[in-house]
Amino acid sequence: MPGLDAVRSKQSPTKLYRGIDMYNPSNLSAPLRGKVTGKLEYVTEREGGTPAFVGRYIKNPASAAQVTDKEIEFIRGQGCSLLPIYCPTQAHTGMKGPDGQKWGREAAKNAVGLARGLHIPDDVFVYANIEPHWVLTPDWVVGWCEGYDALTRQGFGGLYCGQLHIAPGGPIVQAMKTLGGRAPAVWLTRAMGDGRDPGLLPAAAQEIGDVDIWQYAVGVVGQGLDSRAWGYDRDLASSYAFDHMWAPD
Repeated sequence: MPGLDAVRSKQSPTKLYRGIDMYNPSNLSAPLRGKVTGKLEYVTEREGGTPAFVGRYIKNPASAAQVTDKEIEFIRGQGCSLLPIYCPTQAHTGMKGPDGQKWGREAAKNAVGLARGLHIPDDVFVYANIEPHWVLTPDWVVGWCEGYDALTRQGFGGLYCGQLHIAPGGPIVQAMKTLGGRAPAVWLTRAMGDGRDPGLLPAAAQEIGDVDIWQYAVGVVGQGLDSRAWGYDRDLASSYAFDHMWAPD
């Protein structure tokens, strides 16, 4: 693991890790084509192998199916690393000035508290879920990063976000000016048309460099299956991002 500052390494080429994230618990089982099948078992069969990591929400107001200690134990027991996701309040991420910083710090405080309640180690990044259509201000980003850092977690955690958020002159680049050129880990959601493994990570603004995780396919599900029950998203992660997930024992 990197040191306490968790400095982003942009050595190229980086090793890439293929994983998934999902809305529903990975340890649920349900009838599928005549037999009881687990969600992660279904994903493994469809993807042709066990994913290197599984992203799950530690908080999402839109879902009661947040990750539990039991599910985390299951994920890691299957040989997968855990990628924790925290969903802040949309109305707060667009606030400017002191209010934006206040709510960014509050989100970081809540995310860290939930992570520690689940015994997630301090060197594991929690990613704030900022949907691509959400307004995001540099002030909120600064609040999140400073709040996260003040709670003795490694680095600034991460931001799941859209293309506009990581563009030149965008909120993350603007926040970096206040943060001494440092940035949180960046998880870009930008689905590809065919959903195939791209084999590379796209570049963000020059100040950020390549993104750390790319969600390149969303709502992947077999024909005729309920996407809410069986759907998942495909992700590609750098070594830096993968090294800051909760690895199996």
